[in-house]
Amino acid sequence: MKPSTVFTVSTLAASLLTLAGCTSPPSETSGPAAGAPRPDGTHTAARKSKSPYTREYYQTLAVAPVGDLQKKVRVGMSRTELTDVLGRQSSMSMSTNGSGSLEFARNDGTLVVKIEHDKVAGTQIRPRGAGGSGGSGGSAGR
Repeated sequence: MKPSTVFTVSTLAASLLTLAGCTSPPSETSGPAAGAPRPDGTHTAARKSKSPYTREYYQTLAVAPVGDLQKKVRVGMSRTELTDVLGRQSSMSMSTNGSGSLEFARNDGTLVVKIEHDKVAGTQIRPRGAGGSGGSGGSAGR
């Protein structure tokens, strides 16, 4: 082959992009992708999430008292927004029309959130040990 007919990969790619209608070839100065290894063995920093609800946020909520959870809930919030703010519920009892309750259990008690038509209608704190049958879970016929 003649040296004049040999294309480098970047030249070929730039030519194909120009034929496809791109106005400028890709920049050679763009940095590596987030988290990609560098030649010196270190890694680039991963991009931060734009959501305020990070893993650390949910880890702190897992040990937060029930009263702190209740402060984050507002009447009229959608059920989706509620689970975004508080994380996954411990139990759920919902009907087909979007009404029911979600429970968020913690060490000091349970936050019960009443839902009507997929919107928060109210909250109630049930202290640890309150409510429930407290029985052994056996059947009534014994």
